Amino acid sequence: MSGEPGSIRIENIVKRFGTFEAVKGISLEVKPGETFGLLGPNGAGKSTLIRMMTTLIPITSGKAWIDGHDVDAEPDAVRRCMGVIPRPSPATSTSPSRRTSPSTPSSTACPGPSAGAASTSCWRRWT
Repeated sequence: MSGEPGSIRIENIVKRFGTFEAVKGISLEVKPGETFGLLGPNGAGKSTLIRMMTTLIPITSGKAWIDGHDVDAEPDAVRRCMGVIPRPSPATSTSPSRRTSPSTPSSTACPGPSAGAASTSCWRRWT
């Protein structure tokens, strides 16, 4: 089953790096108008999941849809519906002006206006 417009749907998504399984069969659905957050300890796979959902890294197995678009089959359509604002990792920052708080995520997925004018129709479905 695919996701509906304005939704996020993930079915049994897995990410492996060699023999290491970083994301182990996560499933979730966020309907239009809902807000969600990913919470967990360091190394739990939160950033890896976001990177798969935003097409930055490939999905090993499982399926994901953003705004009704299949992340694997329609990566360009997925990218038009959101933007990703990367933040430097505190471990890799050398300049004080580039440091981030330990509680700050390493990237932020922003559906909507931050992705540019092409995302306007998708943004309306998310609000």
